[in-house]
Amino acid sequence: MKRLALFSFYSPSGTVRSFIYYYLEHLSKISDVVFIVNGGVQPDSKNELEKKGYRILCRENTGFDFGAWKEFLLSEKAEFFRWYDELILCNCSCYGPVYPFSEIFSEMESSDCDFWGLYRHPGLKDKKHSIPPHIQSYFLVIRSRLFHDKRFREYFQGLNTAETWNDAVNQETSFTVYFEEKGFVSASLLGSVFSEYIENPTIFMPAKLLELKFPLVKRKCFTTDFNYINKISSSAQIKEVLSFLRNNTGYPVDFIYEDLLRSAENSHLIKALGLSFVLEGGLTKETADAGADAEKVAAVLRSSRAERIPDNIRYLSALPDGSSVFVIVSSEKLLDDWVQHLPSLREYKAEIRFVQENVPGTAGCLLRYRDVLSSFDYICIINDQEDEHSDPPVKDRFLADHCLSSLLFSKDYVRNVIDLFRNNDRLGILMPFVPMFAGWPDRILNDEWDGCRKAAERIYSILNLSVPFDDHPVVPWGGMFWFRGRAMEVFYRHEWIGADFKHVEKEASESNPSATLLRMYPMIVQESGFFSGCISPSELAGSQLSNLYFSLGKFSMVKLSHDGIHFSDVKKILGLYLKRKFRGIK
Repeated sequence: MKRLALFSFYSPSGTVRSFIYYYLEHLSKISDVVFIVNGGVQPDSKNELEKKGYRILCRENTGFDFGAWKEFLLSEKAEFFRWYDELILCNCSCYGPVYPFSEIFSEMESSDCDFWGLYRHPGLKDKKHSIPPHIQSYFLVIRSRLFHDKRFREYFQGLNTAETWNDAVNQETSFTVYFEEKGFVSASLLGSVFSEYIENPTIFMPAKLLELKFPLVKRKCFTTDFNYINKISSSAQIKEVLSFLRNNTGYPVDFIYEDLLRSAENSHLIKALGLSFVLEGGLTKETADAGADAEKVAAVLRSSRAERIPDNIRYLSALPDGSSVFVIVSSEKLLDDWVQHLPSLREYKAEIRFVQENVPGTAGCLLRYRDVLSSFDYICIINDQEDEHSDPPVKDRFLADHCLSSLLFSKDYVRNVIDLFRNNDRLGILMPFVPMFAGWPDRILNDEWDGCRKAAERIYSILNLSVPFDDHPVVPWGGMFWFRGRAMEVFYRHEWIGADFKHVEKEASESNPSATLLRMYPMIVQESGFFSGCISPSELAGSQLSNLYFSLGKFSMVKLSHDGIHFSDVKKILGLYLKRKFRGIK
């Protein structure tokens, strides 16, 4: 059996990622492959494809998949296709194969049909949609009787160019209907399983499909807008499919992570992949079994308040014995105060430096200790800074305690944090949960950039970032977080000088370079190839959840109570919008 596969490819960056090479490698075991580029492909990717022996067709990015397949089918004379018994139409919208293609073709060999696919959408008819039953087109196999029938070629000759995504969907849904009406027979690997729950389980029930030996995982189950995911299911089904792939198949899950890090916003990934972790404050059996910490751990503390020294030492004492501690102070008086407390840090390699800061916030720590920190596996950045303008000032004290408790709750807790890094190679930053108390929801929900987006775009350009710019970043508020040493590599790709921060400061209408960079660190870590996550000790998770539940109710557009319907929060939400739109409004 000789087959020809037409693989439709599109990427905004033109980069062919590992998951596609994997797909093509397994596809080429059962078929010759033509790689159709829609738009463009990076020269190094094109060279690699040619080295692997794939025929490449480059074309304008028009008409989506059917436009790509049409162009190749009509560019070759009919005689060319007589060399082949079957035609495979496929694209880059899936990860896999999870199971060998050869097994799927063997299973379908006995099916008496003219074309087949992996899943038959049962169709949908309601007030908004009317979709006929159809074979989904991300993997279509056309057998000889249809493939060599003149009506197949005539179909593509008469096919209009899809201008929109909806047009492309209509072409997918009408393909099956068109040829079935001509008397050709269709089939699918799994029929319309789970249609009693949902018409398209490839997005919402991917793990259940894998259990039935479905060979592909749709990228959309990871990248679909989270509002839609959350409306029907939850991020739990995404974690479920990843767990199934790791534990039951040989598919390299890191290929999925590599792709997602380059194509999705960090804030989406945190929600979709469930990168929020509640860790035990005590030592878990798994951590205890892991033995002593071999990794090198450090903490950098920016200290500015003498009265906070005892609290700072209490939190720093949660670090593994032998860790390095670097304390930065901004006055000689504070330096003397710290020297008196040094015996309390005798279990650590402690160093105190008096520095007059000319580079702001966390960036100053990262740059000042660049050479030193590069030798550590995991670093914790903390501070005891407080906003003098907070009303009342105790608000910032609560934020500081929230951050410090989330990062350095106890000695056993820190070992669990390190164990989390150790068991998840792609985790780059771990930060406290978003503060849902002391007025913080009013300050940050839906306005995370708070006047410094333009400055952030300058930093994005300075660092030549290519990951998606995050409209609603999940931020290490308070400027405190754990990070993996290698995760900040991209931050150091630029030789920072004072003038850079002055330029950024000019762009920041209501913030400063430190506040801008704080919002950028997750994107910087993502560019380095790592995810961001949030952590909390289990002992504090209950209060975190209560605060979140209260904030959800507070920000509801409409409230129902015993005495009627209230729209009081509409005013607040409108006020937030106007403040964002017109920065002069107070």
